[in-house]
Amino acid sequence: IKEIIKASNDILKYEINSLSFSPDDRFLAAVSRNVCVIWDMEVGEMVTSKTLQKNINLMTWGRVTEDSRSSRCSYKLHLACSSQVIMNSLDYDVATMRYVLRSEFATMPTGGLVRSYTSSIVPLQGGLFLLAGTENGEVCVFNTKHRIFRASVTAAKNGVRTMCCSETDDTCLYIGAGDGTVTHFCGTDCHWKAQRSARVQGKVMSLSVRADGKSLL
Repeated sequence: IKEIIKASNDILKYEINSLSFSPDDRFLAAVSRNVCVIWDMEVGEMVTSKTLQKNINLMTWGRVTEDSRSSRCSYKLHLACSSQVIMNSLDYDVATMRYVLRSEFATMPTGGLVRSYTSSIVPLQGGLFLLAGTENGEVCVFNTKHRIFRASVTAAKNGVRTMCCSETDDTCLYIGAGDGTVTHFCGTDCHWKAQRSARVQGKVMSLSVRADGKSLL
């Protein structure tokens, strides 16, 4: 991995803000300020890079599907720049015999939606919804298939700092807040209801559900 990243030093000139593997571990994506770089770990090469006008404050992989035209997998990667949400598709192009990144902006409400995003998750069982936490303490729901904003759900005080869901049940969502509250939500699409909550000292910066779904760390 070190050698692969070294080869991209001319693009990644600043600190790495986010680093994440695709769900099948085939690709590694990194964000450095306003640049996103993707490497193919199978062949050890950089696939593509994307430069935005402002710093990227959210990066989340979505679902992986098989492309019937190329017999290769197609990947979803979601980015946020300022209040814009960009939904990317990493697809294998038969003509060039390589993966290419195609991007589209998510459709926002007509009145505008100005938010600063802090964390995000795509429940991978269904993979149809991007849940993005904000500094305002909301969770914004986006339909990834139609690339459209669905709803904004009030979820936390002092901002949403982290989110996670069970691998066996993507209708269960856990949210960690800046005021130390951990809340369990149940729902789907734009309908989410708080079930129970607990509180710890300080901000909740990370959450993880045990593989069997029986405890939350």
